[in-house]
Amino acid sequence: MLTDDIRDRIEGKNCNKDKPKMLVQQMKDALVLRGINVAGMKAPELRKSLVENYERMPVAPASAAHWCELMPSGTVPEHEYKNRPEGTYAPTEGELPEGVSQAPKHSFDETFARDDVYEGRKFGGPDPQWLEEKNIDHNSHPIQYADAFWGTEDFKEAGVYMNKRVLIFNIGQEGGEYAGYNPDVGWTADRVAAHVGLEFVNGLLVTPRAADKLDRSSSLLYHPEIDGMMRKWTANPTLDHQVFMRTFTSVDPLATRPDAKLKPLWLVDKVLDKLQARSMAAWEQGQDFSFDEMDCGYQGSSPTGQRVKFKKKGDGMLVDALCQNGYTLSLAFRRVPPPWVPGAYRCEILQGLEIIPPLRIVVKHGVRVLTLP
Repeated sequence: MLTDDIRDRIEGKNCNKDKPKMLVQQMKDALVLRGINVAGMKAPELRKSLVENYERMPVAPASAAHWCELMPSGTVPEHEYKNRPEGTYAPTEGELPEGVSQAPKHSFDETFARDDVYEGRKFGGPDPQWLEEKNIDHNSHPIQYADAFWGTEDFKEAGVYMNKRVLIFNIGQEGGEYAGYNPDVGWTADRVAAHVGLEFVNGLLVTPRAADKLDRSSSLLYHPEIDGMMRKWTANPTLDHQVFMRTFTSVDPLATRPDAKLKPLWLVDKVLDKLQARSMAAWEQGQDFSFDEMDCGYQGSSPTGQRVKFKKKGDGMLVDALCQNGYTLSLAFRRVPPPWVPGAYRCEILQGLEIIPPLRIVVKHGVRVLTLP
């Protein structure tokens, strides 16, 4: 709900240390989560749009949302469910070494009511209104579903940022990077989508590098059909893909860099927030669902990176997700600060945090979790 305090923070009125004014980047983040395209918007437009669309949230907080300490079913000693017994392996760590026992798993009886789950809807499913808006059904081609979650406007926005980076890095210019590249051939939505698609294809039909499929000198890895499609823009698609990998971004390179402690994934947050908002809008949540952890394999340096010995993909980022029958409704990366929530839904450990709503799922190591809205 858009309260007077929140309106003041958006409009920058009557603000102080305890009620700080929203920054431009915070307003952009809030609008993106609500599915609003903020490209080209200045501060006055952002403030007006956020006031008008503040209550436009895929899932609104339910009256029964609350923080609580989850207690295992039955009689279990506190030290056993709060701390893994010494010398044991967690249940998710796969095959156990000889002589090592597995830590016990416990069930929880905690339940809660949801205002937006009507009686009788045990399992969720695609939102009929969303399917109608996107003009897709069970007979639609997979590319139509992909376009519903990430479409032309998204690729167009990425192209604008990539063209800026080409100029900033002096790519293709004398003395600059990637000699021989033609910077006059701009990154359009179709061109960006083609190179993103090449990376997807390489995920399905793996070669050491996606660009290997464009190498005419390799009789083993070369794919003439893919190479032909990628030559629509220039005669050297391999060089194009190298420039694509150097410049592809979802963040305006001229924008102010946010505080990495509050937004450690700021370089990809825009993509994640858009996909999450659309994923939640596309699905009607049922009463039965599950929490699970995902492992995003990652070899680089990131504040969210973790040593992962109990997953096949190994080291990377762990993600807590709300899922049902293979569909991921919402997710939250670990080692990211918890979100801002309205005062009515706060507990003492959230007081003072200033992160933009809507309310996300937060599942932390330990016993405190936020039940879903």
